[in-house]
Order: sequence, then C-alpha cells, then structure tokens
Amino acid sequence: MIPTSQFLSPANRRGIVATLAAMGSFATSDTLMKMATETLPVPEVLVIRSLFALALLLVLLRRSGDLQLRPVIQHPQILWRTTCEVILVLTWLYGLKFVSVGEATAVLQTVPIFLTAWAALVRKEAVGLGGWLAILAGFGGILLIVKPSVSGVDLPMLLLLAAAMAAAGRDLITRSVPRHVSSTTITFISTLAGGASGVILALNDDWRAPDLREYAIIVGAALMVTLGQFFIIRAYRVADIAVLSPFRYVSVPLTLTASFVIWGYAPDLLSWTGIVIVVLAGLYTITRRGAPKNPR
Repeated sequence: MIPTSQFLSPANRRGIVATLAAMGSFATSDTLMKMATETLPVPEVLVIRSLFALALLLVLLRRSGDLQLRPVIQHPQILWRTTCEVILVLTWLYGLKFVSVGEATAVLQTVPIFLTAWAALVRKEAVGLGGWLAILAGFGGILLIVKPSVSGVDLPMLLLLAAAMAAAGRDLITRSVPRHVSSTTITFISTLAGGASGVILALNDDWRAPDLREYAIIVGAALMVTLGQFFIIRAYRVADIAVLSPFRYVSVPLTLTASFVIWGYAPDLLSWTGIVIVVLAGLYTITRRGAPKNPR
C-alpha cells in the first residue's frame, strides 16, 4: 500500500489534479474525434487536428520561449516516447472509429495492468499471487469487452489493445525524459509527429472540405487533446505512477455517459461485466505493495 504521507505529498497532489484534468480533456477530445471520424477519413481528421493543435502550441511556445529542439537529438527517450505516441494515436483513432467511445476507453484502462505485468516480467518486481490474479482477471475482463469469436478478435479491438500497450510504453518513458525539457516542447514534438503520420496515411485517401460543424468539432478536439497531453506529461513527471493510476479511471464514466447521451449506446451485460472487472483489477494492482514504481 502507498503510505498516506507519500500519497498526500505536494508533488502527488499536483499530479492528481493534473491527471484529472488530463482525463477530462482526453475524454472530451475522444468524443469529438469519434464524431468527426463518422463523416471524415481518419487521416484527414488527424492532420487537421494536428494543424490546429500545433498553432495553439506555437502560441504557447512563443509566450514561454520553451521550445527546445536540441534535446530531441541529445536524448533518445524523447524519440521513443514520440514513437509510442504516434502508434497510440493511430491505433486509437482507427479503433475508435468502429467502437463506442465508452468501451474503447475501458479497453485503454488496461494500461495499469500492462504496467504491473511489465514491472513483474522486466524489472522482476514481486507482485504476489494476488497481483498475478488481478492481472489475469483484468485480461479476462478485456475478453468480455472485445468478445473474441472462433474467427478471432475484431481488428478495431486489436487496434485498441495495441493503443493501450503504446500508452503504457509512453507513460513509462515519460519519466525518463530529462526534466529540463519542457512539457510544451514534448507535446509539440508528439503533435508534429502525429500530424506527419496523418499526412503519409492521407496520401491514399480521398479528402473533402469539412463543413463548419466538422471544423468546430475538430478544433475543439485539438484544444482538448493539447491540454490533455500537457497535463498528463506534467503529472507523470512530478508524481508517482502508483498514486496517479487510479485517477485514470475517471475517463470511463465520462465516456460511457457521452456514448449514451450522444449516440444512445449502452454496453451489453457482458461488456458491463468486463468493464467492471477491468476497473477493479486495475485499481487492485496499483494499490498493492507490488504495484509498478516510477521508472527512473
């Protein structure tokens, strides 16, 4: 268990607030992106969102003077983090296009379970029998959500699982990025890379000019994802992963509510069961003594 004094430290309190802000921002962005990709190709939406996000970031960087390109060459962690971010964005958006935003978000909440498995298998940390049972239960919950058939798992669900693994890698690498590299710079680099990947993918797609409503949705998504990126980077650079991880689950009720209000969609009984199992398993793994520690 996490000592109360450690949990309530000033750094962890700041990290918790930043994580809650990030989850709210990401939930809003994901909902808006789901709406945008219903009528527009994913690469086009990604490129337009990236352009607006980059414009916003350039304004922030101009005010703060924080843009630092030299560290990108000096520190390979930034490159690896950016790679994970691009994989996350692409797999997430293509999966989200065909899956409800609530269930997609629930799949993404396997990140703490992946982190715990990584700590046990790679760092050789002891998670105990209860920890391993929680990991197995979490993946069992995922099976209830993705509902594999005799022909296998649907591609969108596989993409969402890949997104969860990429998110886990991104979060682990974030703490190893030198502290003198500003969060805004990291966000700018990730956004630029995501937009460039969208341009490459868009070469094989037929574009059409978005209407005013679609532009408004994408601009809103750009604002929210930029804020989310900034807050999650701030959180994982100042606070303990084990403290922050429970607060990631705030996005689950937010996106489930959005799915019902906007699309009238509610998960079936199997999916609800899987969502509850994933949340409980994730919470259990990150409150145990053997929960993954901060990567240094």
